[in-house]
Amino acid sequence: MFVIDSTGKLFGFDADGNATGSVALPTPIGSLNGGGIALGAGTLFVTIGQPTNAISAYSPALAEQTFPDGSFTPLSVPRGIAYDCHDAILMVGSAAAGGAWLFSTAGARVAVTDGGFAPGYGTSGIAYDPDDGAFWVTNYAGFPTTKWGVSEFMPTGKTMQTFDHVQHFGPPGVHQSPYSIAVCGRAATGSQTLVVVGFIDDGSHDGTPAVQAYTTDGTPSGPPFKGPFLGPYGLSCDSRGRVYIADVSGLQIVELGGAADAAASGAFAGLTPPLYGVLAAE
Repeated sequence: MFVIDSTGKLFGFDADGNATGSVALPTPIGSLNGGGIALGAGTLFVTIGQPTNAISAYSPALAEQTFPDGSFTPLSVPRGIAYDCHDAILMVGSAAAGGAWLFSTAGARVAVTDGGFAPGYGTSGIAYDPDDGAFWVTNYAGFPTTKWGVSEFMPTGKTMQTFDHVQHFGPPGVHQSPYSIAVCGRAATGSQTLVVVGFIDDGSHDGTPAVQAYTTDGTPSGPPFKGPFLGPYGLSCDSRGRVYIADVSGLQIVELGGAADAAASGAFAGLTPPLYGVLAAE
């Protein structure tokens, strides 16, 4: 597992939560300023926001890897990132202007041929669904703005589904500000499941932070799990169906059934909250 904390470091952990190493990132990470992590072609790719606006790359052992000048451009406040294992491409989202870009793992821009990726303002979370070859994108814009939503795109740029502020993702009153998204595969859950973390519309100004599982048509799978989050940013699933949330309060671990699953005493030590990114690489 890999986690980004408030000190601007990327940490590696084994399956038992023991630290395996760490590396300092080029720029401190903030809530909408980088912090996305993807693993593709044996390389970890990390989004680095303002003022750097770049992608950093590391081996799983956290050795830095370099690319030629001009790789992974243009970028504007990159946040979410995901790897398409079928096409060997990365999707990177912009937390500032919305939309997303495609790149090869060598940093070359990949053109889209069938539309584009423009779900709205503040593309914060991206997940790849290997079952249907699509990217899922969350569009976080805060409350009470009406620009947030969840969209499904093919790598060509074709829009498959969009659940916006009118439709909501699920029935009205579910996610007003979806921040991050993960795809938990059939091996873990028996069916394809989307997990979204963000804020539940409870009538208050900011809403309540929560994690919610959905089917791929936007239907909630059970009630949301509302605690003990303070401000959830990063999100990842493992093959057992456990959900890892990088939260303002620290690393939270939740079973898809809705029960909290506290980490063993001493596990994931050395992290300084708030946390901004997590990847449950296995």
